[in-house]
Amino acid sequence: MRGTLGSHDVNPLIYGSQAFLMELILTFVLIFVIFGVAVDRRGPGVIAPIPIGFAVVVDHLVGVPFTGASMNPARSFGPAIVSGAFGTQHLVYWAAPGFGATLASALYR
Repeated sequence: MRGTLGSHDVNPLIYGSQAFLMELILTFVLIFVIFGVAVDRRGPGVIAPIPIGFAVVVDHLVGVPFTGASMNPARSFGPAIVSGAFGTQHLVYWAAPGFGATLASALYR
């Protein structure tokens, strides 16, 4: 097999701490929107996929140039295992989404 099969790495122009913060914020936004529109009974219900899709699009527009906008450890881990391309700061893609999701769940009421 050739290539990285969808695995990604941090842009070399940013620091690992910046990448960690970026992935944390991207995941926070996505999970917060999911809680607001799909989990909360006060949410819009049937049209919940539309705001969730918008959150994913915005997250990707912001995050892809810097970190690849993973927002999901499984999205990073699977391709890395299959291709063997873990990158230099792959821990960012496993830890930051967990912290971002935890923060979103703690702050959502």
